[in-house]
Amino acid sequence: KAMAAGSRSSAGWCWALAAGQPERARQLGADSVQRARQLGDDVLLGLSLGGYALVVGAAASGPLYAEAFTCAERSGDLFIENVLHNNAGWDALQTGDIPAARAHTEAAIQGAKALGTAHADASHTLGLVLRAEHDIGGAIGTPASPAARSPGRPQDKHGPGGSGAGRRGRRSE
Repeated sequence: KAMAAGSRSSAGWCWALAAGQPERARQLGADSVQRARQLGDDVLLGLSLGGYALVVGAAASGPLYAEAFTCAERSGDLFIENVLHNNAGWDALQTGDIPAARAHTEAAIQGAKALGTAHADASHTLGLVLRAEHDIGGAIGTPASPAARSPGRPQDKHGPGGSGAGRRGRRSE
């Protein structure tokens, strides 16, 4: 029941944002975080904080991601942690924090590998990080770049976004 309430709220901010209603999306995101806090569910709170970070914008997302990582680590949910690293890497890139973008993006790639899922989004972001670092050769050679794809190289079986939906891992204790 808790996940259903959080999912409805998260779906609401996604639709509001897609419909060009950023203020409505921010309000729904804040509501999602508030509900998750009341429920005390770290997975739901981590998801809600990560979603809210997406709608408040890169410049304001840092504290939200920090708390979301804490929730993901407490819950042991590697999938959520991986998604958070991917999104935090993109936001860091958008704000010009290239070292943070690299760290988060590399963590997202490693997390995806540990889960056995594709990492096309993170590889794409890593290419942009390398470009920002003026490593054009490295940027062209990232697995998500067209130049890096060849008949002998395994392709992303999950398509854009590297969706390994349903393949959630838990930290060993």
